[in-house]
Amino acid sequence: MKRNAILLLLIVLLTAFSLESFSQGILKKHSVEIQKIIKTDVVGIVRGYDFGTPIDKIKATEDAKLEAETPGALIYRVPINAKEYCEVIYYFDATKKVKSFGLEFIETKDSTPEETLIDDFQGYFSERYGQFKVNDRDDEVWTSKDGTYTIELSDETNADVIEIEIEIARK
Repeated sequence: MKRNAILLLLIVLLTAFSLESFSQGILKKHSVEIQKIIKTDVVGIVRGYDFGTPIDKIKATEDAKLEAETPGALIYRVPINAKEYCEVIYYFDATKKVKSFGLEFIETKDSTPEETLIDDFQGYFSERYGQFKVNDRDDEVWTSKDGTYTIELSDETNADVIEIEIEIARK
């Protein structure tokens, strides 16, 4: 009996390790910018969090710097380097649980080329969620494998700043 329990534990640990390696393998193939922003794709949708995550859990465990708090959102800053950062925005419903995510990657014009970063985001999301479609605003949109949420990537770059916005929301 003890031998079976040890064997079962070993199988569970190896399975968990294999799943984590596979899932992290997707993220690790992409740029440092995307790795720092997404943080993990082993659990959750963004940075280990999922829809329905309570605000208190995010406040207690998010390791990025809290920039702002409003009644409906928490905004964290994830530094990439001296010229780049991402604002990770957690939007909450009336019960103070995550209802959607926003990612705003901002960089100065003389840092990472915009097209390279957009291509890498497209590659990452396509590998994780499948091929994107283009909506009427010319944004790329992915649908989760279970069809319950969408990821929308838009390029809001202007003359001074490169800004890539990603919205992740339930359908």
